[in-house]
Order: sequence, then C-alpha cells, then structure tokens
Amino acid sequence: MPPLATVLVDGDWLTAVFRDRRTGVPFDALAAALETTCGPLHGSWIYISNFRLDSREVERLSDLGLEIRTNTTRGSSLDVQMAVDALGFAGAGDRIVLVSGDADFVPVVERLVEVGTDVTLVFSRTSTSIKLFDIPSVRYVGLTELLGELTGPPPRTRPSQSPPPVEKSTRRRPARRRPDAQLDNRHAFVSYVREDSSRVDRLAEALRGAGLQVWRDKDQLLPGQRWQDEIRKAIRGGSFFLACFSEHSETKARSYMREELTIAIEELRLKPRDVAWFIPVKLGPCEIPSLAIGPGEDLSTIHYADLSQDWTTGVDRLIASLSLRPGGAQ
Repeated sequence: MPPLATVLVDGDWLTAVFRDRRTGVPFDALAAALETTCGPLHGSWIYISNFRLDSREVERLSDLGLEIRTNTTRGSSLDVQMAVDALGFAGAGDRIVLVSGDADFVPVVERLVEVGTDVTLVFSRTSTSIKLFDIPSVRYVGLTELLGELTGPPPRTRPSQSPPPVEKSTRRRPARRRPDAQLDNRHAFVSYVREDSSRVDRLAEALRGAGLQVWRDKDQLLPGQRWQDEIRKAIRGGSFFLACFSEHSETKARSYMREELTIAIEELRLKPRDVAWFIPVKLGPCEIPSLAIGPGEDLSTIHYADLSQDWTTGVDRLIASLSLRPGGAQ
C-alpha cells in the first residue's frame, strides 16, 4: 500500500489565481480531485488569510476535509507556517502534495526532495514561478489537468458563476490537455532525425494539446516550396526551437537535423541570454552534443528537458516551462 499523502494548499495563492480568472475557487471539485489523484490522504491543510474568510466558508472548507491554518493579522506569514509544516512531514517514503506556485517554496521543495520525500506540485501555468520547474524528481500536475474545464475563465455570454461539484469518478487525468491561452499563437520548431518520428509524433500531440503550434517539416512543407528557405524562416520566426536528441541522432553521421541546428545556433547567438528559446530535449539515452554556441559555451550548458526517464513527467515539465517563458522571435 502506498504511503499516505499530505496535502498543503496555499489558499491565498489559489484565491489570486481564480480571481484573475474572474471566478471563485471550486473548493468542492479541488478536494474531490486531490483525493482521486493523490490516493489515500493523511490529511489536507489549507493556509489562507483570516480576513478572506467568513463563517460559511470556514464551515464549507471543514466539511470538505480541509483543515484551516490561518493568521490573525495581515502581517503574519502563512508561507512560513506552511513551509515549517511541510518540513515537519518530510522523510523518506513520505508523500507531500503542494498546491502553490510561489517562489518562496523553492528551498522547501528542494529540501523535501533531498531527504527522500515524494513531492507533487500542483501549479497554474500563468501564476507559477519558473524556479519551481528546475527541481528534479518533482511530479508536476497543472490545475488545468486536475480540474479540466473548471479552471478556465467563465464564458463571456453568461455571468460568472461557481462551477458545480464534480463527482470523484470523473476526476481522471485527461488524455489530452486543454489548450492554454498562455501558449496561443506561438509555435515551436521541432528538429529531429527520421528514426525518432514516432516519438516526435507523440511529443507533438502533447504540445498541440496544450495549445502550442508545432512546426515540423513533414507537416508544413508544401510541394514546390524551397525547403531550405522555409525551414530557415520557420526557425527564425519560432517562439521556441526544440532540438530532440536521442541514441539515433547521436550515432547518425549525416542528417538534415545538423543543418537545422546550425541555423538555430546562429539565431540563438543573436538573442539576449535570458531568452530561453533553444531547448534541448532528450528523447532517449544520449549525450547532448557539445556544439559551440558562444565563447566558452556549448549546448551542454543549456538545461535540457529529459523525456528519456519518465515521459509523462518530462512532457509536463516541458509544457509548463514553455507556458511560463516569454520565448518568441526578438
């Protein structure tokens, strides 16, 4: 039997996320989804400022099994209290689920992983610090994935209203992610060798499911076009360049991917250093090639997305990263 999970919800952060979506927090659906997704629970705690609650909300949260941790003044830090409690539950084999996107929790998550705690982070694609995605061994679950339609903005043709409760039996992880407005109208150029076509098909489907347009030669090039000119334009105009490496690309002496990499590296050198445009992706066991990208730097100095160990987690982290990075042509 898996160890019981402890759920810690950053209530103030969650309230801000849904305030931006012009709707209330669907606590009923959240509680049901967490129970279904996380399995057996040791307990669930929500950290929320006292001035945000009225007596009815307190009673409602308690009925949902969420034990309330609150402050009595606006000056006291709930983040500190939540961090201390999280570390108190830390230990090898323990499972902790954090619902937050606050950068203040980066040291806490790093410490939890360090001591062998199984950590799941529930995040919002539009309100989460990118630093939280640089921590290895963390499982990432988006609010959109967890709650589906309930995380979207209310329809324009109807007044805003709280979503109805959702039966726990329907809270299964969707096979396809809903499009995310954060990625709309942006495209990623995907570079790969032909031997990896099936894996790239799978990756492209996941990216499109998240709302990101994917540029692949086999899909976009039309008969009669000068393919070299079109590929160069697509690379330079892309929001991201995904270089997919594998055991196949590592052993292939000649490929069109090498020419694409040359064009992409030229473009990368023209971009500001803080623009995360070129993203290496490991599809299988391999080394990132040591192609020079600047004085004293090569591709190995760019952090890669690893899909070779755990495909689902790797794709989740990649999509979350693309959602939060500005990217785009400069």
